[in-house]
Amino acid sequence: MNFAYMLQINKILIVVFCLFSSAVQGKDYTFLVGGGDKPSNSQVQIELNVKWIEGILQDSGHTPRVFFTDGQAPGPDVLTRIRPEDDEAAAAALEPLTRIMGEYGDNYLTFRNSEVPNVEASTDATKLSAILKEAFASMQPGDRIFFIYQGHGTWESDSSNNALMLWNHTRLSAVEFQELLDTLDPEVQFRFFFPQCFSGAFLRLADASPLAYKDSTQAAQCGFTAVSATKTSEGCTVSLKADDFRDYSTYFFAALDGKTRLGKPLNGSADENGDGAISLHEAHMYSLDNAYSTDLSRSTSEDFLEQWQPWYLKWKADMRDIPDNLFGKRVRRIAAINGYTGDGSALKKRLFKQRKQYTEEVASLDAKQTDLEARQSKLREGLKTRLLNLWPELMLPYTAAYKALMDSQLDAVLEWIDTQEDYHQLAAMQDKNMSRMKDMLDLQRKIIQIDKIFRMIRLSRILEQLKVYGSDEDLAAYQRLFSCEDSPL
Repeated sequence: MNFAYMLQINKILIVVFCLFSSAVQGKDYTFLVGGGDKPSNSQVQIELNVKWIEGILQDSGHTPRVFFTDGQAPGPDVLTRIRPEDDEAAAAALEPLTRIMGEYGDNYLTFRNSEVPNVEASTDATKLSAILKEAFASMQPGDRIFFIYQGHGTWESDSSNNALMLWNHTRLSAVEFQELLDTLDPEVQFRFFFPQCFSGAFLRLADASPLAYKDSTQAAQCGFTAVSATKTSEGCTVSLKADDFRDYSTYFFAALDGKTRLGKPLNGSADENGDGAISLHEAHMYSLDNAYSTDLSRSTSEDFLEQWQPWYLKWKADMRDIPDNLFGKRVRRIAAINGYTGDGSALKKRLFKQRKQYTEEVASLDAKQTDLEARQSKLREGLKTRLLNLWPELMLPYTAAYKALMDSQLDAVLEWIDTQEDYHQLAAMQDKNMSRMKDMLDLQRKIIQIDKIFRMIRLSRILEQLKVYGSDEDLAAYQRLFSCEDSPL
């Protein structure tokens, strides 16, 4: 056999190997879905998150298919805050009227068309479901999907009906999404990121659940949610300041990007195993360590542990020591970041005491808020009655009479309001109410930090129990879920 012939054979083998390798490795597909179900529920933070995440994905070599609100329709579909260059002074001038007749702060809101680039289509549930179904049908064994949602969620008494809130007041529930995934080839990996309120219902999409929603012999589906199926999540504001954002997405994607969304260094490395690449699970761990918010995020592998633990093992946990495993590390890091010292039962006692104090402060603040809002309402109604007696046209918004009043007598209306002593009392109360709401939010964030530590303690012990009492099938199912989560973009 001559050299030229051997060289030709080698070339053929290389081509065949490359084709086979490509087929085995599969392709990556990314879906980025965001926005509200209507313009007034499509806050600018959602839009800013989508734009930021899209940039991170592109920098990582991914080209996401983007779906946002009404697609490329030209109408306004984003609720935002008026900026100084957009005549903020005019909005400020109307503040007295909105404090009495509307909702405080509404005068600073406005609508505009989305600025998200590369939008393929609307998020209308019927259209989106058809697109996903067609895309899933074309997937081949070895392909990988990463599905990212940025928007709102609904709660139902049956959590399987918790849903994504999509354009035109449409919904896509967890069970409907699961039915879509049933059309996928079993060897197509599907990873998801759901940060909306009540998002924990979508943990059922993992097909290695011990509850056997699906065939538990595989774990090609895994992902992350911001909260449980019964809790609201943080985010979705009209603030234009990125440093105000403390939602799960902000911490998770910052970890994947290697820097905060303000371009600053992360608080420590997210590369926990030191391999030079940040996996989705490592981004989740970074979020657990560093997020200061009301989100208590979770993953499908964590949900597996909680669902797996038999009732009788809940009473066998060692209350003295915290295992030195993945979750035990979280306990110590989160405790240190939040200024809690000690270990084992000493740490738990300290946390119980601090949580009790914060809970009492929340109850006290809530009682004060209730009293303040009652007095505020009485003042507001008195002012409103006198105002409408003088300018009854204010009772007829969207009419010619109302427009004529705004055009010719607005200054007189505002001057009258300014002369009323009870208006200034009302304004002070409303400002105090806003300040207390911020205090309440901060207390709730502090409570969640403690709840997060308690959950990590519980998971650290369940993981050790799984190693001792779990069957080979249980251990394999958990490992498949973990492996699914623990790979990079």
